[in-house]
Amino acid sequence: MSQLSRTIMRIRPYLVFALALGAFAGAQAEVQRGNEKRSAEFERLKSLVGLWAGEMPAKEGEAEAMKMRVEYRLTAGGSVIQETFNGGTPMEMITMYHDTRKGLRLTHYCMLGNQPRMDYTGTRDGTLQFTLSEGSELDQDKDAFMHSLALTIVDDKNIVQGWTMYRDGKAQSQDIHLTRVE
Repeated sequence: MSQLSRTIMRIRPYLVFALALGAFAGAQAEVQRGNEKRSAEFERLKSLVGLWAGEMPAKEGEAEAMKMRVEYRLTAGGSVIQETFNGGTPMEMITMYHDTRKGLRLTHYCMLGNQPRMDYTGTRDGTLQFTLSEGSELDQDKDAFMHSLALTIVDDKNIVQGWTMYRDGKAQSQDIHLTRVE
């Protein structure tokens, strides 16, 4: 084996590593470029990042209001907002907000065991409206599931979530008032 061949064999692992590192850096630049275009609504939701607390009023037959703790955080390279309700409890639920080619969408991972997807349908009187996506496999006459969300950002310390759930073919609405903790 020639001196050149031995040298190439010796530095080959370093060359492979350098090429892989270059490819990774190129992919990182592409990811960063992909994060530049977010909808105005997504950008508005980013202002919620932090910890919130509040109560869900007691319904008829319930003894007391349910305490709520909600955390919003930015994840997936800034492309998703994760909302966690009552993290670490049996009532934990997660809602993921993200932009698609068709606009802002959310997926609600519910304690009821389903995952309704909702599309942003507009802003009315400062409230962002989300409604169950077309083509959903959920049956509003038979299934229990979250159907819509009206999210009002009152100011930088107060928000109201108005969830509408279908159960046994009937809509039930519940407002949750939250105040920023952190």
